[in-house]
Parts: sequence; C-alpha cells; structure tokens
Amino acid sequence: MTTAIVLTAGAGSKIFPYNDTRQKCTIPIANVPIVKRLVSGLASAGVTKIIIVIGHLGEQVRHALRDVEGVQITYVKQRELNGTAGAVLCAVDEVGDDALGENCVIAYGDIVTTEDTLRAFIHAHREASPFASVLVQSLNDRDSRDWICASVDGERLREVIGHPRGGAYRLCGIFAIHRDAIKYIRVNPGVMTSVPVGGMPPIESELAQSIQMMLEDGREVRAVKCTDFLIDVDKPWHILEATHYVLEQMAQQLDESIIAPSAKISDSAEINAPIVLGDGCVIGNRVVINGPIWVDANTQITNGAILRGHNAFGRNCRIRDYCLVGG
Repeated sequence: MTTAIVLTAGAGSKIFPYNDTRQKCTIPIANVPIVKRLVSGLASAGVTKIIIVIGHLGEQVRHALRDVEGVQITYVKQRELNGTAGAVLCAVDEVGDDALGENCVIAYGDIVTTEDTLRAFIHAHREASPFASVLVQSLNDRDSRDWICASVDGERLREVIGHPRGGAYRLCGIFAIHRDAIKYIRVNPGVMTSVPVGGMPPIESELAQSIQMMLEDGREVRAVKCTDFLIDVDKPWHILEATHYVLEQMAQQLDESIIAPSAKISDSAEINAPIVLGDGCVIGNRVVINGPIWVDANTQITNGAILRGHNAFGRNCRIRDYCLVGG
C-alpha cells in the first residue's frame, strides 16, 4: 500500500477567524504546517505517492509542501466543496482507479498525530487485508454528540453513526480501502443518513456514510484503535492542544542542544534545558530558559525574558523585556 489521498480542500469555517486568510491544513504546529507533518508521516510509513485534494486557498497547501522529499505529490482541485466523499472522487476521477493500486490510504489533512500511529495503522490494514480499515479513538470523557462515532467489536467495525448519545469511539479521519470500495463512494447519498432519530446532518457527501454502506452490505471493515494522541484541528483551541502534544513528544526525543553556527548566546543567559536554535537566533542578556525550546531562524530572545515549559517560536520573533512565556 504505497498510495494515499489527503483531503485539504475544505473551507475550515469552524476555525474562524483564521480561515479567512489561512488554509486550515497549513497552520503550523511547532513551526511545521499540519499537512506537511501528515505527508511526512505517511512517507515514513512507506507511502510513495500522495494525491492532495485542494480547494479553499489551495495555493497555500502547495507552498507548505514545496520542499517535501521522498514522495511523489499530485494536486487535484475540488471545484465544488461538497464533502469528503466528493473530494475522494475528485482524486479518483483525475488519476484513475488503477493509479491507486490495490489498496490506498485516505486521510483528512487537518489531523495531527504521530508517525508511529500512521505506521501501525497501515501495517494493521496490510496484515489483515480487510475490505476497508478505519482508525478509531476512545472518547473517554468527551461528548459523543460532537463526533461521528464507531461501534466497535474487538477489531471489527460494526456501525458508523453520526453524533449519537453514549458513543465509545470516534472515527479519526484516517481510512484504508480496497480498490473495489470506490463504488461505495460513487453512490454516496450526499448526506449522512446514519444518524440518531431527529439528527440534522449537513447536506454534504460524508465519507463515513460510505463506510456504513460497506457494513450494511456485509463487507469486513477493520477498526484499528489509536493508542497515541490524535487531534483534529477543527477549532482555534485545537491548535494549542495539538502543539502541546507535539512539543511533549519532541521534548522526549531531544537529548542535547542543537545550536546553528550563526546563533549567539549571551554569557549571562541561564539555560537549564536542551534548546534548538536556528540560523541567526539570539539569546540575550539575563534570559532564563527552564524548559526545552525550539527557535526558528532570526528570532531574538533578549533582556531578561523568562521561558518555562516547552515552547516553539517561529521565524523573526522578538521575545524580550522580562516577559514570561509558559506556566
């Protein structure tokens, strides 16, 4: 399984006001655009061809992926933003069924998770060879009415239902399908019909409904449980949540400082954790750093700034004058 379809066309209206000027999938998490993290993760899991479906502010997606290496990227424009199933069909109709191979991955482009999660999911689908697989996550104490949910029996998916009461698992927006499953996407009814009585789903072709149609036809759909963090960046506060988890993971992997040759550190700075400094960065007088930080090029941290916890700063930032960052 070496081909993936990544969906990045949506308008992202729930993340207002950022969506007015930013394609949601290109918002940086710890200085790396969401979609770039996802594409790099898929490449590390063995995917070599990725079809990116673009739409709203699609040029920003191209820019975010401009320097990705090791994977062949094809862009397909979704001219009518009519849902996730419609986006998948745009890709299939553009490249043809045969170009997908026997199986392919489908991923929503606003997902932040670990490379290990992507590798484990692809491995599970490859080993079991079901008609389709879906990544699911335990809701724990979250309200199931906020999610498209999954009824799971062991490793089998039994039902997909939109925003029910009392759901235990949610769909994560990562799927793997056999080539023959495309027919269920082609006959998607254009609305999520698998909803509780009284449910009022939006009029759009939801890929989850095609998964439910496979189940109703007796097809085997495997449920792969996500054991690590996975954040759908759907609303503004999800940016902070995803950044928190990513920085926690990065901190666990950072054993020693990485300092660019052109970076400068004052002798009076107090640094009590590993740091990563890009080209032209400055750590100035009386700065106190009490947690790992990642600093992109030409950022200056000066005049007594105090940094606590895990922090990432983009390019050309100025942090100064005894400001306190972190808890």
